[in-house]
Amino acid sequence: MKTLKLIFISILLFATVAVASAKEAKTKVIYSSEDLKNSFREMIENDFSRTTGFLYKNDVSRLSENVDVIFLISPDKIVKVLSTKSNNELASDYIKQLLDKQQINVSNTMVGETYHVNLKLNYKAH
Repeated sequence: MKTLKLIFISILLFATVAVASAKEAKTKVIYSSEDLKNSFREMIENDFSRTTGFLYKNDVSRLSENVDVIFLISPDKIVKVLSTKSNNELASDYIKQLLDKQQINVSNTMVGETYHVNLKLNYKAH
């Protein structure tokens, strides 16, 4: 009986650790502006593949542009885009709608700070 209880407790402990690890991987904490920029790149790449996204709705077949973005992270860990600058207004509008009011998982040391990143858009419709 003790062996059965020990096996059950071991399985329960293993399952708890596995679930906690999976949850932690999904909510990776961002600690630096470089990690933040990489997170934005990932968001952009994921959005490029969506057929319900801004570029698809605006019938954009190709977009190659650099966008300078200045934003801050609120105490609620929400991105607030302050300004964008590019040679293409559509590219700026795209970045604003994608990033503004986006909830992100950043460390508390990044909250309340203003950041400047340059994002390269290289979109081609499929």
